[in-house]
Amino acid sequence: MTPRNLTRAPGFTLIELVIVVAVVAILLSIAIPSYLDSVVRSRRSDAMTTLTRYANQQEIFYSNTNSYSTNLGLSSSSSEGYYVISIPAASATAYTVQATPVNGSSQSGDGSFRITSTGQKLWDMNDDGTYSFEWGDR
Repeated sequence: MTPRNLTRAPGFTLIELVIVVAVVAILLSIAIPSYLDSVVRSRRSDAMTTLTRYANQQEIFYSNTNSYSTNLGLSSSSSEGYYVISIPAASATAYTVQATPVNGSSQSGDGSFRITSTGQKLWDMNDDGTYSFEWGDR
């Protein structure tokens, strides 16, 4: 009997594949949460730009009527649809415009934003009704 020529077949061993899968899983466990956080932060600009547009419209309305309005005839949704826009307070001398995240959207739990007639740009980061942060605080 002659010994067989035992050459190694080309390809990967099972252990090599398991190691590659483990490394990829670890990288994804770090990358996905970071990516999702970046998406939430970038979508905040949807609220900020819409609130700024509402504030500009309030000032135009004020220059024409010498009073602010609770109904500007604008959409109650932000530009990209991630926030609901409302005017909870408006009088002859002041206004507040608020952007609240749409329930079930990626922005849920990220807090609401406000802009006032005095130019304050506030953020309720903890969703507890306390607007103690400025837009750029996070």
